[in-house]
Amino acid sequence: MRIGLIAGSGQFPIIFTKAAKEKGYAVYAVAYVSETDRELENIADAVQWLYLGQLKRLIRFFKQNAVAEAVMMGAIRKTRMFT
Repeated sequence: MRIGLIAGSGQFPIIFTKAAKEKGYAVYAVAYVSETDRELENIADAVQWLYLGQLKRLIRFFKQNAVAEAVMMGAIRKTRMFT
């Protein structure tokens, strides 16, 4: 089983990934530069680092890894969304 993760900042993406892996999921994560904790690279099956707004790259990453379902975890600073 595969699941996608759109990971913001904070510990929720890490907690989610560990729990999903314990339940047998392969986790394919999209992480945001200057937001997501780098620890995610050590536990997710694959991580694609993006800048905010790179929606096509996000979709391509999930398609390449046969991910049909994804969740969003963590925060994105509002000030970064508008720069």
